[in-house]
Amino acid sequence: MNITHERYEDYKMAVPTMDEINAEWAKDAEDFKNNSDVIRHSQEQYALHQKYHNWYNQLRLKLIRSEAELEKLKKEKIEYFSGEMDLATIKEKGWPLKPKLYAKSEIPKMVMTEDDIIILVQNIGYYKTTIDFVSNIIGMITFRHMAIKNILDYEKFVSGNI
Repeated sequence: MNITHERYEDYKMAVPTMDEINAEWAKDAEDFKNNSDVIRHSQEQYALHQKYHNWYNQLRLKLIRSEAELEKLKKEKIEYFSGEMDLATIKEKGWPLKPKLYAKSEIPKMVMTEDDIIILVQNIGYYKTTIDFVSNIIGMITFRHMAIKNILDYEKFVSGNI
């Protein structure tokens, strides 16, 4: 069964790296420090939220795709190491034709030490870490209105209008 989602291409969208997101957030947060323009900051809150939420969604799609690829590859490696994979498939994958066969209890350990599996596990960890980072940024943006209110209250207090 081959199921293709109509938005499959979204999985292939370029997503900024964590360093790029961090640099972008540093600029956005630094700009907010200038509290002389709170109205502009209030108006920009929705655009910022949309920008970071878009990245969050793209990262989630990449994470889901990587997790699915990992499960598929683990299944294939189990078949390979247990001797259940046919030669045509082994050739197609470019794997050595005569794998050392392992006891059933050793196979999961062997699968998890394969380079291609390790790379996918690292990618998944990277996506999860980046998603957490972007999620925290979204939280800060979501509650930015409270910071704006505090700035306005402080300005009132300093000017003696409270």
